[in-house]
This record gives sequence, structure tokens and C-alpha cells, in this order.
Amino acid sequence: PSVALALRMSAGLGDMDAAALADSLVGGGEATGTSAEFRQAMLTLSSDLVEAARNVTYGEAEAAPLRELQRWTLAYQEAVAEARTYGAGDRTATLRRVQWATRVNRDFATPEAGKLAEANASVLEDTYRRYQTQSLLLGGMAVGAFLLLVLALVAVQAWLARRMRRTLNPMLAGATLVAAAAGLWLGATVLQERITLRVAKDDA
Repeated sequence: PSVALALRMSAGLGDMDAAALADSLVGGGEATGTSAEFRQAMLTLSSDLVEAARNVTYGEAEAAPLRELQRWTLAYQEAVAEARTYGAGDRTATLRRVQWATRVNRDFATPEAGKLAEANASVLEDTYRRYQTQSLLLGGMAVGAFLLLVLALVAVQAWLARRMRRTLNPMLAGATLVAAAAGLWLGATVLQERITLRVAKDDA
């Protein structure tokens, strides 16, 4: 959820800037940042910032880009307001402030939203790799134990065949088949679990 929230904030910043640029073309710049689209994008971003702050889980890795995102979002809104103020008189000054607002948005605010997404995505990747390693280790140990059990049962069967002059012991043969089937089932289950986990991570 945190990754999706960060990406939505990045898209929201893009929506705000597109709306502000469109507004700046109206009335000599006096309408910069006044459209319903700009206000809605700003309200959504503000709500997302609050939600992201409530959902900080990994300490400074999330908190640092979130602080910078809040800082540069405020700077962007101030630049848009200045452009609107200048729009009443100096067209050149208005254009420069609009350009500065766009630069603040694209070069400073939006990258911080990307860093917030990366901070959460890296934890997802690390957790996935750790779980896959543990799954492989535990699954390998369990399958190995079943393999040793099957080999031991086969060895006992061979020893009894030589000692008792019997080619087959039904109880040992049944136990060997059960152990082999259980080992194969466990191996298939571990493999399927790893595949399912990879699909779930890709979906996330």
C-alpha cells in the first residue's frame, strides 16, 4: 500500500503541474492554480501526505523523503501563488514563476515521491529474497531428510532380503513408498509455494 500511495502522489504532482500550466495560459497568468482540477489534485495530494505520514513503518528510510516531499510541495504551491500574483501585471515575471514552479515540482518534489516508493519497494524485495532463501533451505532439509529415510528403508530391505532369503518385505516396502510419496509431495508443495510467492510479489 505504501508503494501505491507514493506512486499516486507522484502522479498527483504531475496532475497539479499540468493544471497549473493550463491555468497560466488564461488571463495573462492571473488564473494560475485556480482551476477545479488543480484544487482537486492539491486536496488529494494533501490527504495522501497525511496518510503516508501515518503509515511510516521503516523509520528514516521513509521519513526523510516524506519530509522533503512535504517541503517541496509547499515550495511548489508558493511558486504557483507567486505566479498568480505576478499575473496581474508583469507577463514576463509570471512566465518565470510558472517555469520555476514547474521545475520545483519535477526536479525536487516528484523525485522525493519516487524515493518514498523505492524505500518501501526495497523492503518488499529484501523480505522476498529472505523468504525465498529460507524456503529453499528448509524445503531442501526436509526433502533431504525424506531421501535419507527412503535410502535407509531400502538398505534395510536389502539387508533383510540377504539375511532372511526374502526378496520383499511388504511392511518395509509400504513404508518406503509412503516416505517417497511424502517426500515428493513436500518437494512439490515447496516449489509451488515459491512460485505463488513470486507471482504475489510481481502482482504487488
